[in-house]
Amino acid sequence: MAFNNRKWILCTIIWLALPSFGICEQVKIAYSNYSTSIVITNVVKAVLQEKLDYSIEMIDHPSDQLWEIIAAGKADLMVSAWLPKSHAAMQKKYQDRVDILKPVTLGIQIGFVVPTYVTIDRIDHLVQKANQFDNKIYCIKDHIGSVEMAKQAIDMYGLKGVEYVLLSEQDLLKKIEQSVKKLEWIA
Repeated sequence: MAFNNRKWILCTIIWLALPSFGICEQVKIAYSNYSTSIVITNVVKAVLQEKLDYSIEMIDHPSDQLWEIIAAGKADLMVSAWLPKSHAAMQKKYQDRVDILKPVTLGIQIGFVVPTYVTIDRIDHLVQKANQFDNKIYCIKDHIGSVEMAKQAIDMYGLKGVEYVLLSEQDLLKKIEQSVKKLEWIA
């Protein structure tokens, strides 16, 4: 979770000492329009509303702008920081203007995903079977870090001739659904 610390330090002090003043009742949470961001942001919103009686405004921004929005003070926090890897460059860029709290979720893995009927379960196995995937790996476009990590994996595992195809989350879900119906291999 990344947040702008000035408001939160003030609000914590006020909440502990003088909870009736209402200065910190409005909290702006930045999120991106990806299912993972929407779900976790709504969970945090519910906790802040129900347990601390805050009024929450959710602010939708493209994922590549979330760190900038927090650093500029246009939102108070986000819970869509994919750390330590996917958003490492953004964390480094804004490290002097954004504070990182403890993780909201742990144990999340990043990698390529294939349907259960696909008979490989490791990236290095994809090298021999790339043609069964039509030499394509699909990625969610504008998803900070994951596209770069896909490029790195393609290079690292020597997936020559394999290209990454960028789709919106909705288009990717449609592509997966179509491929699964036809039992086509997709990563």
